[in-house]
Amino acid sequence: TGEVTPQTTATVAPPVHAADPVLEACDPDEQAVAMRPDQVPDWSGLDLSACYDLAIQIDPAERRYEGTLDLTYTNRTTATLSALLFRTYPNADVIYGGELEVTEATVEGLPVTGEVTLSDRTGYRLPLPAPLAPGESTHATLRFEGTIPADFGHSKGAYGTFNLDTASQTIMLANAFPILAVYEPGV
Repeated sequence: TGEVTPQTTATVAPPVHAADPVLEACDPDEQAVAMRPDQVPDWSGLDLSACYDLAIQIDPAERRYEGTLDLTYTNRTTATLSALLFRTYPNADVIYGGELEVTEATVEGLPVTGEVTLSDRTGYRLPLPAPLAPGESTHATLRFEGTIPADFGHSKGAYGTFNLDTASQTIMLANAFPILAVYEPGV
């Protein structure tokens, strides 16, 4: 007999934000779970340039930490970029009083050697293997480690946002990872 077996065809809808690598990497639906429903923005209208995916391990007894930053970045400037510039704020003695060092970096899976910049060591320049034109995206992975000052360390001007308060056993780690610097033409 001529039995016909029904054919099932599965169609998979593309991700809502597949056209934008930053939104695809940061998955706005996952971000929205932590937000009040009336505060969820129109993600596509934000024109975000970066998605940070962080993993940090803290050793409170040694006042040390280490981590990995996976960064998806889209060049939203009008310039072609030869490097990404990061701020490493924990190195600022006057404000933070700790340390932050990038120990390893890759861009698009290729090992890259960056360099510490600025006299207070709060800058880190990561060269790109190929120029990044406006609208193009890239992926970088930075491994980093740092030390946390206790009770504001030796700095009289520290804010306390990057500190181990021994009395309350509280660790504050504001800006504890490499953060992209604001783009300024010609700098």
